[in-house]
Formats: sequence, structure tokens, C-alpha cells
Amino acid sequence: MKRILLPAFFLVLVVTIAVLAQQPASRPQEANAAAPTLKTEDLLKVRDLQYQQAKRMLTMRQLEQEYKALKDAVDAGQQQMEEVVRAGAKAASIDLEKWRFDPDALRFVARPAPTPSPGK
Repeated sequence: MKRILLPAFFLVLVVTIAVLAQQPASRPQEANAAAPTLKTEDLLKVRDLQYQQAKRMLTMRQLEQEYKALKDAVDAGQQQMEEVVRAGAKAASIDLEKWRFDPDALRFVARPAPTPSPGK
């Protein structure tokens, strides 16, 4: 479908630019001077670049939405892991004030003792 739409889009674009280039300007001309115009090829290049830019912006918005969905899934997974660890610690009578769960080793490790502040 995209293979058909893109050439059709450019064909319509070329015809439109050609028609517009042949029509006289509808704006009042200042001091009988014609407004400068670009060549049709240059106008086509500009339109193509605008089209490419619009495609990039659309891709960027889609990626931002995908990133947000993935970030939400990661946050939910982290919260779910913490709930499972808390429930497992409670079932095993492990004091989470003294122990913390190391997800890499998949075991509880002792929390370091709090260091007293020198000012007290």
C-alpha cells in the first residue's frame, strides 16, 4: 500500500506545483515587480524534505509513546518484585530493617550498620 501511495503523492505534488507555477500571483504586486520563485525542481526538493521531516516527527512521537509504555511496564515490574520480596520476607519472618534483598544474588544480605554522625 505504501509503495503505491508514495509515488501517487509525488505525482500529485508535481502536478500541483506545475499548475501553481503557471498561475499569476494573486497578491498585489509591489511596484510591478514579480515575486522571485524557485525552480520547480527546487520546490519538489523542499516538499520532499518537508515530507521526510514529517515522517521523522511521526516516528519520534510513536517512539515517545512506546518509551512511556515501556517505562510504565518497568516501574510496574519493579513494584511487583518489591511486593513479592516483602511477602516472602514476611512469610519467612525476615526483618527487612536488618536485611535487604539482593536481586543479582537472589538472596538476603545484611544491611550495613548505620554510622553515627560525628557531630552528635
